[in-house]
Amino acid sequence: MTAMILGAVGLFAGLSFAGVGFLLSPFAWAIGSGALKEIEASEGRVGGASAARAGKIMGIVGTVLLGLGLLALAGIIVAIFATASTSP
Repeated sequence: MTAMILGAVGLFAGLSFAGVGFLLSPFAWAIGSGALKEIEASEGRVGGASAARAGKIMGIVGTVLLGLGLLALAGIIVAIFATASTSP
């Protein structure tokens, strides 16, 4: 359940508040992956696989968006320095 909440909050806050919420997404991915491993190891004694899977998927999506945002930010910074160094 924690992974699902982190994933949902990460995506919502990331899309709403200039990408800051995407910082939660890698944690959702990690927690969801760990929870799925524990659920599979329990051989049916522990439930919640769908919530863990949803959190993991939202974490993956948010992490990809975070990476793309960081790449875009790096590109913008490089472009700013490139234009600043070429101007007289």
